Amino acid sequence: MIAFGSGMQLSLKTIEQHIAHAPFLQEDFHPKNCELACLGTIVTSMTMDQFYELQKLLGSGFSVKNAIHELPASAFREAVTDDLLGEASRAVEICAKKNYQIIYPGHSVYPESFLTIDHPPKFISYVGHSAWLQRLRISVVGSREMSANAKEWMEQYFDLFLKSTRAVTVSGAAFGIDQMAHRLSVRNCLPTIAFIPSGLSQVYPYRFNHEIAEIILAKGAVMSEFLPNQEIKKHHFERRNRLISAISEVLFIVEARRKSGSIMTARLALGQNKTLCVLPSSPMFTQNLGNLDLLFDGAHPLRDEKDLIAIMGL
Repeated sequence: MIAFGSGMQLSLKTIEQHIAHAPFLQEDFHPKNCELACLGTIVTSMTMDQFYELQKLLGSGFSVKNAIHELPASAFREAVTDDLLGEASRAVEICAKKNYQIIYPGHSVYPESFLTIDHPPKFISYVGHSAWLQRLRISVVGSREMSANAKEWMEQYFDLFLKSTRAVTVSGAAFGIDQMAHRLSVRNCLPTIAFIPSGLSQVYPYRFNHEIAEIILAKGAVMSEFLPNQEIKKHHFERRNRLISAISEVLFIVEARRKSGSIMTARLALGQNKTLCVLPSSPMFTQNLGNLDLLFDGAHPLRDEKDLIAIMGL
């Protein structure tokens, strides 16, 4: 297995073939829009309205710095310094050097569902393929310390679900259930999308680096809304989780404690009007009480792959 960054990077020609733009984002202005997207991640006070207005100014020939000066006075405009503009420019250079693709609102392959959530990401970088454009997607999350029963269910029934539907899986690259969902997709030569809570040059967890080459070969992707050299921080998990739930219509919680990242993702999904489904278990099994709570509140219980196929509307 090849580690990330040791020969599996996509060629610039391949990346150029993947890049497409909305009508007002001409190809010549893609580098400027990448710089603007990076800046929007650094200076979080930039609103979406300001982002779109700046894009139009870039399309008229302005540099990012001059476009910002054209905006009315605002907290965002005052926050932008030459140092921050330089940081955004360096981030674009790193992405270009390492062949990380950059997308942003207005880019034709930017996930439309992200525009419906609070604080849509202005910058997404990824390696691999735009698998989220495929119609059938399911997000899968669960415990880092999965039980033997959960592992057996995934290996038997979720594997059958993938074979039957050819669905794209989405998860968070964490140990346990997340990585199992990614691996089952790869095993079936199917795309999987991994959202990481750090930059693409600081992959977390570190050992997930060894999974990336196979994910790309299976036409999947590894995605991040953080600048390439951004290390993991605690608050990144919730930001990452809202994208996992937003990109699919169905969220499958395999196994979850009451206080866990999986339950956080479930709550985010409910706020996004997504469909939740869970594996039930005995109430004496405390490792899955979070799922039983969701079940009591109306989540769909799963028995086998047929239930999941029905929930997906197939």
